[in-house]
Amino acid sequence: EVALLLADSGVVAIASLISPFKEGRDRIRAAHAAAGVPFVEVFVDTPVSVCEKRDPKGMYALARSGEITGFTGVNSPYEAPTDAELVLRPSDGDAVAHAIAIMEILTP
Repeated sequence: EVALLLADSGVVAIASLISPFKEGRDRIRAAHAAAGVPFVEVFVDTPVSVCEKRDPKGMYALARSGEITGFTGVNSPYEAPTDAELVLRPSDGDAVAHAIAIMEILTP
């Protein structure tokens, strides 16, 4: 909602979120369309195993041990996007390459 308000005022808003359910993503996309505000979905398609290796706080281990419940990708489902405007994978390059790909899709 905050990103929608910013975008409606002419600001490019980039929100980094875990949005595990298609219904929620569809709702946000529809709200942008209704407001006449562009919406670009970027799916960072990183396997859970890679996320676990990169996890500095050990949150995945806590979820696997049952100490955290409702953790997306471990004990709560994740519905991968099927219609994202951009899909980024670890094999596509480093963070700089990913940032460039995002800028290219945002720059007409």
